[in-house]
Amino acid sequence: RKLIFDPLSGGIKLSISGQERSEKYRVRFPISEGNPGFSVLGLSGCGKSKAVELALSHLPQVIIHYPQTPQQFIQLPYLYIVCQPNTNMSAIWDSIAQAIDLAIGNDESMAYYLQMKKCRKLNEKLDYAVRLCTLFKVGIIILDEIEFIKTSTRKETLESLLSFNNRT
Repeated sequence: RKLIFDPLSGGIKLSISGQERSEKYRVRFPISEGNPGFSVLGLSGCGKSKAVELALSHLPQVIIHYPQTPQQFIQLPYLYIVCQPNTNMSAIWDSIAQAIDLAIGNDESMAYYLQMKKCRKLNEKLDYAVRLCTLFKVGIIILDEIEFIKTSTRKETLESLLSFNNRT
């Protein structure tokens, strides 16, 4: 799914699996004070992940602003990351780079993921993840199955995620 905004016509072109259609949309950005995050809680198997995936299916993952002009840039409204069992922060930073590569179509080269793998220290990975999310103007990052983070590193994980949140 790609959403391309043309500032000259005020129109938006939606491209889904190669099929395109142009429409005019009114875009509003509600601003609210409060907590910048939220949790979806429930019993195992009750459909939390499916509900989030369904909601995300209505949003474009890639927005191309000012296409085919010198001002063109790519925005990623969201990244959806599934934490694997016994995951750690290194794996989460790697997953962010991998999700960006997949979203922008770097399926074969995986350039950002490979660059992230070259970072040896966690603070280097954190810095690189901040640079990538800033470059692609990532709106939200969904960490599904976050309970799989190793319990021995939860304090460091929380501190790392808070640092990331404050820098992006």
